[in-house]
Amino acid sequence: MIKKHKPLAIKFANFFKLIAVIAFLPSCSNVIFETQPHPIYYTIEYETKPILPPASCHRSEKNYLMVWDFDSSNPYETTKMVVLKGSHKIERSSKHQWICEPATLLKDKLLKDLENDRFVMAVIPWMHGIPYQYNLTGRIEKWAWVESKKHYHAEISVLLQVWSEENRKLIFKKVYTLQGPESNINTPDAFVSQISQLVRKLSERFRRDFYTRLCEILAR
Repeated sequence: MIKKHKPLAIKFANFFKLIAVIAFLPSCSNVIFETQPHPIYYTIEYETKPILPPASCHRSEKNYLMVWDFDSSNPYETTKMVVLKGSHKIERSSKHQWICEPATLLKDKLLKDLENDRFVMAVIPWMHGIPYQYNLTGRIEKWAWVESKKHYHAEISVLLQVWSEENRKLIFKKVYTLQGPESNINTPDAFVSQISQLVRKLSERFRRDFYTRLCEILAR
C-alpha cells in the first residue's frame, strides 16, 4: 500500500501554527523563551559641601594632585551589590548593580569634590605634561549592605594615601570607616541612599584632613 504524504505547504502551515500557540501560552513561553532579566544599575549622588583649608594656610603656587585609579579587596571588586549576612555569609546581586565598580565611583566623587574646592588642582593620568607634586591612591576594604536579625545598614571602609612625587615619601595615610544608621527598610534604594551619605562624609573628612596636612608641609 502506498503511503500518501502531506504537501510541503501544509507541513509549514502546521509548523507555524504550533509556534504561534506556544508563543501565546504563558507557561510554555516562559520555559522556552526565558531570558535573564536585565540588571538595574545604581549610582551615588549627594550635594557637595566645599571644604576650606585652615585660615593660617598660605600657598604661593598651585599644587597638583594626581588621582590614580582606586582598587578594591575581595569581594568588592565588582559592580554587583554586596550583602553581608552574619559573620560568614556573603551574597552578590546580579539584578542590582552599581553603574561601575565602587572603586571608580569613589574615585570620581573625590576627584569632583577636590576640583570644586580648588585648593589643589586634581588631575588624572591621561592629562599628559602636567608637573604634579602629589599622588592620591585608594583602596576599598568594605562597601556593603549589612543585614542583622532585625536591622539593616550600609558600611564602608576605605584606605586613602598621598605621597610626594619628588621624593616618593608617604605624607598622608588614613583608613576611613563609616556606618549608616540602622533601618528596618531592606531595599536597594535604602542601600544607595546610605552609601551616598557615607561617601559624602568620607569626602568631607578626607579633604579636611588632607588640606590640614598639606598646609603643615607647605609651612616648612
